[in-house]
Amino acid sequence: MFGTKHFNICLVGTGNVSQALSSILEEKGHTVSAVYSRQYERAANITRSLYEAEPVTDPDFRAFDPDIVIIAVKDDVIEEVSQSIVVPDDTIVIHTSGVKSFEELRPHSNIGVFYPLQTFLRKNPPDWQNTPFLVESDDPQIVKALLSLGKNIGRSAEEMSSEKRAKLHVAAVFASNFTNHMVRVSKELAQKGKLNFDLLEPLIRQTIENSLSFGPEKAQTGPAKRGDLQTLDKHLESLDFDEGIAEIYKVISQHILDTYNS
Repeated sequence: MFGTKHFNICLVGTGNVSQALSSILEEKGHTVSAVYSRQYERAANITRSLYEAEPVTDPDFRAFDPDIVIIAVKDDVIEEVSQSIVVPDDTIVIHTSGVKSFEELRPHSNIGVFYPLQTFLRKNPPDWQNTPFLVESDDPQIVKALLSLGKNIGRSAEEMSSEKRAKLHVAAVFASNFTNHMVRVSKELAQKGKLNFDLLEPLIRQTIENSLSFGPEKAQTGPAKRGDLQTLDKHLESLDFDEGIAEIYKVISQHILDTYNS
């Protein structure tokens, strides 16, 4: 089973990751035979766009005889969900978390991690051709199977320990979640000033392009990098209407000052 090229897969969960995986797995020739949710309609919303998958509310997957069961749920319920599912003895049970160990999947014996390092939005499918997978298991044959699957549907796949993966996940939060939130803050400031946010779009795109092309160290610009304290003070004065945003501005500016002007 572990050496087969195409897998029979059941999905647990109906969030953005599960939906995105279901589509790419079928596109690459794998069989998605079931999608599980406690709410039937949520599972059905995913299976409607699949060829063979059944929406199920019973976590007993033995009738589907899956090679792999992928648990794609919130981190804090992985262990609970894992304990609730029933699978054949030789089925691989994996989760997609960036921070949780495969030990969360006990008492199942064939377990692992299959973490796609990507952001997922239901309205916009990810660019799988540029998505790396990080995998882990205590069984070399399972690692081999997950590496094969990751390389098949993504850009690359490599083995990584839970400790290193958790550190990478923190870096990913800065690269993705925090970056997007800063764009949201920028949009809110533009709206409060009755300014057109579209004026900032070329800047946002150029900033990301420069950072990736030349490295963030060389791409950094702005008053904090220059040590322009007068401009920093003026900006803080303009933010006196929102203590939270002003605090964010101070903390990040100070970090940039310390980095480039120490």
